[in-house]
Amino acid sequence: MSEINNQEYAKHMLRVAITNFFAELRGQVAAHIRAERLLWMPSAESLSALGNSAKHFTNHGSDPDGDSWLAPTSRFSKAELTAALNVGGKIVDGYAFWYPHTVEDRAHTRRGWCGYNAFDIGYALSRDVAESICQTSITLARVRS
Repeated sequence: MSEINNQEYAKHMLRVAITNFFAELRGQVAAHIRAERLLWMPSAESLSALGNSAKHFTNHGSDPDGDSWLAPTSRFSKAELTAALNVGGKIVDGYAFWYPHTVEDRAHTRRGWCGYNAFDIGYALSRDVAESICQTSITLARVRS
């Protein structure tokens, strides 16, 4: 009988530990997300029209993680933003978040984000996606460190 009680207690304590871990993580995630004005580009091909300013969409020479091309408008001059808008780019309200580890979302279950792990920053079109990717990235960084 005491073995069953010990197993139940161990399960209970594991549930408490997991609940506390994710509660703490949610608090950390919220602290790492901020509103950001973003330039969204429709495709990799559209970046070629940006010339040298396309560098703001690279992750040390590689494509960013995620399914979107996003970068803060503050990185671009007015002329660069105009060129981007002329080839289909859009200025949108989005979110920036801490991105300490690559997140592979091959199934694209979370849409409208990109991550630049070389710079520890990611961008998303919605807060829900920003929170989800940020939480996954932080968790992966913890597990793999």
